[in-house]
Amino acid sequence: MQEKKAGAKKEKMRLVSLRSRLQGLERKKEIVIGLIATTILGGFVFLSSMQIGVRERRIRMTEYQGKEMKGTERARSNNISDMGSIYYVLSRYHSIKGDVLAGRSLPIDARYYLSDNAIERLMYERERDREKGETQDIDVRIRKVSIEGRTESRLSLKTILDYKDKRLNKKGNVISETPNHSFERMYTLIYKGNRWLVN
Repeated sequence: MQEKKAGAKKEKMRLVSLRSRLQGLERKKEIVIGLIATTILGGFVFLSSMQIGVRERRIRMTEYQGKEMKGTERARSNNISDMGSIYYVLSRYHSIKGDVLAGRSLPIDARYYLSDNAIERLMYERERDREKGETQDIDVRIRKVSIEGRTESRLSLKTILDYKDKRLNKKGNVISETPNHSFERMYTLIYKGNRWLVN
């Protein structure tokens, strides 16, 4: 009788232990399932945020490109209204002209400021001086520039210049000289190859 009671007690204890282990496994299972769900949900949120970020970057890039295109169009038609830009183009033209007439080579950036026609006229003038064995030392300063007319691809400019020059022979001796004086001169700028050129 006592043996049966002892056996029943052991069996009861074994069942309690088994039930406890099963409950522990259930809790572990719930924890694992929760971790998996959290990971999946976190990944979904991360991917969604990435997609939103990419979409926002695309929108910003599209807006930037649109502004950039509008800026390019403004540069094409209106930027030359900046008198500083006009002064710079004309000043560079006179500097290039001075180099060539002094007997130096045509600067490599000449075509950024002079049209083909302007370069042709300049080289023709230099060739005539070379045949006579002469060079010129010119000094040009821009006092005033005003826009007399404009289209999308052409500007007509009236300038007031301070000018003086010296003409020299092969030995470098001055053979003639023009004293400093002021005068008006008209220039035409043309728009070609995404830049304004003295024509």
